[in-house]
Amino acid sequence: MLEGPLASYHPIVWLMVPVLAVLTWFFIDYIFARTCGGFLILTANELLRRGFGNDVALRPLFSTICLALGVIGLFMVGVPWRLRILLENHAGKRYGRIIAASLWICSAALLVLPFFCKNIK
Repeated sequence: MLEGPLASYHPIVWLMVPVLAVLTWFFIDYIFARTCGGFLILTANELLRRGFGNDVALRPLFSTICLALGVIGLFMVGVPWRLRILLENHAGKRYGRIIAASLWICSAALLVLPFFCKNIK
């Protein structure tokens, strides 16, 4: 990410990564929820970028699923304790199965839809 005149800072960044990883363990709560939320946000952005570079089939559905996953990621980063509460209260119950099934359907749709596209040139 550091290009041009900022490329000289690469060694410093490589040294900061393990230090910050250890510090986050001690000073940030709900690391798992925040990490999963950040991953969902980044994944939604990347899928949208790549989806609009190609003519993805059912583009409105694709975009809606990416938007929903991005919003879920924002909530996971913003209020991470809600994930713990959700997992504690609904694990193995009907709502937990509904959430798991809906996430499975979303992931299957995001996996299948790009195969039915044409490259835009």
